[in-house]
Amino acid sequence: MKKYISLLIAGLLVGITTNIGHPITPYYINQLGLDKIVFGYFFAAMSLGMLIFAPIWGALGDAKGRKWILIICLLFYGVGQILFGVLNNQYLIVAARLFSGIFSGGILVSFLSYMTRSKNLSKYNGTRLYATFISLHLVGTSLGSFVGGALGELFNPNYHYVFFIQALSMLVFAIYVLILMDFKDEEKQNVRSINPLKSLSDIKLLPISLVIFLFVIAIINISFTDVSKYLDVYFSDSGYGSLKLGTVNLIVGCLTLIVNLLFTPLIIKRFKPLLTLSFLSIVGSVMLLLTFALPNLLLNIYTFYMLFIITKAIIEPVIVEYLNEHKNIQSGILMGLRQSFISLGSIIGVLIGGVIYANYSVLLFYICSSMLAVAAIITIFIYIIKRRDSKI
Repeated sequence: MKKYISLLIAGLLVGITTNIGHPITPYYINQLGLDKIVFGYFFAAMSLGMLIFAPIWGALGDAKGRKWILIICLLFYGVGQILFGVLNNQYLIVAARLFSGIFSGGILVSFLSYMTRSKNLSKYNGTRLYATFISLHLVGTSLGSFVGGALGELFNPNYHYVFFIQALSMLVFAIYVLILMDFKDEEKQNVRSINPLKSLSDIKLLPISLVIFLFVIAIINISFTDVSKYLDVYFSDSGYGSLKLGTVNLIVGCLTLIVNLLFTPLIIKRFKPLLTLSFLSIVGSVMLLLTFALPNLLLNIYTFYMLFIITKAIIEPVIVEYLNEHKNIQSGILMGLRQSFISLGSIIGVLIGGVIYANYSVLLFYICSSMLAVAAIITIFIYIIKRRDSKI
């Protein structure tokens, strides 16, 4: 029970510490006098670091343990946030974001891969554990955004102070991992080499259906990333303050927790993951379209957008549940690949999204809706492939 509780607290802390800086980033960029499109470059640079290094951190964790990987990643992510707050040249800031991305890629990967292999945690309902961890992570994301928004109001116009506070929170989280967390109870995996680069050679053994599924993760994350990042900018452009945005994100987090605690485990237990993912992607696509196609943004945010958030809340643990079915692949590599394709979606989404938003702001959200519809169609295709293969 102690490991269970400490892990769930860690899920909350991941969300809080990694998201304090997000609500004030658009305002900070405006303060520096940089073009809005640079917002996309900064986020893409961070995602690039995650894309490249997430599987490496996962393989390192498989071979040498999760604890010190987590501590290193948390501390150096904090250093990257300090650099973000002190630099004012856009090219140096891009380098700082890349630096942060390299280390942030190992955080969620380590926790998720540990959950799939922990002996002590295996006695708990696996689906409920993933759902609760991910929902607490998303609640933490909302809390972090709320705190960041409030700090932005407090320190306005000295937004860089918020990044310093975020770095301090990373230090506190690293101390928490050092003192209160233990990762020595993992089931023995078939780790082909203590050299993580050699272990990554297992990627070539992935079945075609799983490779396609990884691209579905990227497509879904194009939508999720652009909605979350450019909703921030859209709020700013519409004249709403950072505190109001933080409040919306706080409600989103609470709704996510309720859905994942009460409904997600039942849905995953009753329905096949691929069919569930396809259905939810279609529903989410429609709700997102209605949010931005109809007048009265705030009303739509508290109705249609919240229904979109419900689908998003369930999609995240459904993806983890499906990946966890592939027990023949090292957990760190598998969760690292998940993070890499999430990052790939982030890079594509934000770079293209920045150009689209700069010229046709609302069109971006319509495209995000269409991406979810595309993901639903491809997921059905994967389901058909797997059924065909199972009959051979």
